[in-house]
Formats: sequence, structure tokens, C-alpha cells
Amino acid sequence: IFDIDERMVRLASTEERYAHMGTTLSAILFYEDLGMIAHVGDSRIYRLRENGLDQLTTDHTFVQDLISYGELTPEQAAVHPFKHMLTAAIGTQEPLEEVFYDMIALEAEDRFLLCTDGLHDMMERERIAEILYRGKGPQETASILVDAANACGGKDNVTAVVVFLE
Repeated sequence: IFDIDERMVRLASTEERYAHMGTTLSAILFYEDLGMIAHVGDSRIYRLRENGLDQLTTDHTFVQDLISYGELTPEQAAVHPFKHMLTAAIGTQEPLEEVFYDMIALEAEDRFLLCTDGLHDMMERERIAEILYRGKGPQETASILVDAANACGGKDNVTAVVVFLE
């Protein structure tokens, strides 16, 4: 991820059209019975199992820091005016210092959702879980999630990648 960040910064410094860009990144690599997660920003990775929907990443935002310090509740953070202020992103002029990595055990029937804040901010977790659970295929499920987020207001870009393990 640090290499991607450096390449984006170099590109932005050489081509004006890329100046002031930055992005979030949430990725998962599957290998046998393990998943390697890498994450920067406020896009998220969720896993659906029999016991429910788990958020596997933590947002790199100002309000998430306030939640972690006990200064805000999640309910207060949801309506905070700075809820989208990132503390880490890829490709900005600020050096990338914070990258979340994790290894997770995979189980047959796990379902994963990688999504932008335009999806997870617009929908209740229960609704996301329901759509993932009922989905018949990854691509169709991703489309349904994007459509549902847009139907709820679609105030930001809405992107979803869904993976079903067999």
C-alpha cells in the first residue's frame, strides 16, 4: 500500500489533472483458508457469517478517533459535521503513516462486502446483512446494495464489491 501511495503522489506531482487527489483503499487477498486485509480511509470491509455481519475494518476518520477516545458515541458521530474528515488516505501530499493490516481465518459460506461510505452511511447494518444473506450471486448482490443505497439518498459515491466463498 505504501508503494501505491508513493506512485500516486508522484503522478499527482507530474500531471496537473491529478493534483490534490486522494483515495481510500480496502482490499482483501484470499489464500487457502486465510484472508489478508489491508485498509486505509473510510471505505469498509464486512464479513457475513451465520452469527451476523461483522465490520472488519475501522475508519480512519476524525470522528472515529473521537469515538475511540470516548469523546463521541457512534450515534453522535453519524451526524457530526466532520464525519468524513479522513485521518489517512492514499495519494495525498501528507505522508501515509497509518495502514490497517489483519489476517483472518476463512470459513466456507463466508460472504464479504467491500464498500465505500456512500453505501455504509446510507443503510442500516441490518439491511446490508439481509441483502448479503439473500443474495444469489456476488455481482447481483453488489448491484442490489448499490441500488438500495442510492434509493436511501445516495449522497456520496456508492461502490460495492461482493465475494461469496464456497
